[in-house]
Amino acid sequence: MPPTMRSRWKLAAGLLALVGCASEPPPRRPPATVESRHESPKTERLQQILRQAVIRHDVPGVQVAIRTAEGQWWRAAAGFADRDRRRPLAVDDTFQIGSATKLMTAVMVLRAVERGQLELDDLLSRWYPAFPRADQITVRHLLGHRSGLGEVLRRPGVLLKSATAPHKVWDQEAVIRKMARRRLEFAPGSRFGYSNTNYVVLGGILRKVTGKPSEVLFRDELFVPLGMLATWLPPGPSPVDRPHVEGIDHFMPAGPHWIEPGRTNWTTLAYTAGGVISRAEDLLRFYQALFDGDLLSEASRRELMRFRASDQFPETEMTGYGLGLSEYKFGPYRALGHRGGIMGYDTTPLYCPDARAYVVVLSNHSKGDSKFGGAVFEAVMDLL
Repeated sequence: MPPTMRSRWKLAAGLLALVGCASEPPPRRPPATVESRHESPKTERLQQILRQAVIRHDVPGVQVAIRTAEGQWWRAAAGFADRDRRRPLAVDDTFQIGSATKLMTAVMVLRAVERGQLELDDLLSRWYPAFPRADQITVRHLLGHRSGLGEVLRRPGVLLKSATAPHKVWDQEAVIRKMARRRLEFAPGSRFGYSNTNYVVLGGILRKVTGKPSEVLFRDELFVPLGMLATWLPPGPSPVDRPHVEGIDHFMPAGPHWIEPGRTNWTTLAYTAGGVISRAEDLLRFYQALFDGDLLSEASRRELMRFRASDQFPETEMTGYGLGLSEYKFGPYRALGHRGGIMGYDTTPLYCPDARAYVVVLSNHSKGDSKFGGAVFEAVMDLL
C-alpha cells in the first residue's frame, strides 16, 4: 500500500457505503488514444501497453503523460471515463490525485521558506500551540511525517460526517482544532509515521504566513504560471467545463462502488494532504518545473531529497522519504515522486533521474495494495 490515503478509506467504508453497487458491463476492447508531436514506432507500442494494462489489471481507464531526455513526449489514454463504458477516456480528462498533492504542498512550504516567511525548524507552537508538545514539533517534522500527529482519517466522527454528506465542504481550521485534541502517537522526531494530518496542518500554516487559502496560493504560484490549465484544489473553482471522471472503488463492502464527480467531502477533508484534481499532462509540467529548478533553489531541492529509510514505509517499492518527496525502486528503475490514492482514483507521477525521463500514470480505480501505476511505469520505461 503506497503512503497515501488508501488505507484510511477502509474505515470510512466500514462506517457507511457512500454509493450504490455497480454491476459490471460486459467487457469490450478498450479504446486508446496516443498524441505526440513526432513520428515514432514507439507510439503504436505505447497504445498496446495501455490497452493491455487496462485489460490485465481490470481497471476502467488509464491516462499517461511521458517526456524523455531528448524532449520527445506523448500523452495517451485508454479505457473508459464512465461506469457504462460509453465515453472513452480522453487525454484531457481530470482525476482526483490524492496524496500526490503532498509534493505540491511541500514545494509551497519551501517557497515560503525562501521568502523568509518561516523556517523549517520553526515550531508548531508558533501557529498552533494547542497541539500536544507543539513546542517540540517542527515544520520539518510535519513535512517528513515525523511529528507524531495522529491520522485525521482514522477519526470515526470525521469520517462519518464526510460519508453522510457527499457535498460537505470542510473548514480546515475546524479539522485542525479537532486533531489538536488528540494525543501524539510517538515522540516528535523519533520515527517515521505517515499521517495526512501533517499536511492538513501545513495547509493551515501556509494560510497564516501568506494570507491566502491554499486553493488560491496553489493557483497563483503553481497552476497558472506553469500552464496547468486543468488543475485545481477544491473548494476553489474548476477551470474546466466538465467534471472529473468517475472512479471505481474496491475498498467499500458490497462493492465495487462508483465515485461520482462533483463530491467535495473527501477532497476538502484531504485538502493540502490530498485534494487536488488534475490530469497527467499538468502533473508532468509540475514535475519538470520542479526538477529543472524553476520552482525552488538548489538548496531547497536538496532539502526535499534528504531521503531517510524506515521500516514503517507502507509500500515495498518505497526506499526513502524526504520532505514531501519519495524515493522508489520499480524493477531496475530508481524514481522520485509522490504517489497518491483516494477512493476511486490512483496516481503515480514519477521522475527517473538516471534516464531523465518523466512518466505520469493516472487511473480511475482504487484497490488495496494496487501495483497498477508501478507496472505501467516499468512498461513505459522499458519501451523508452
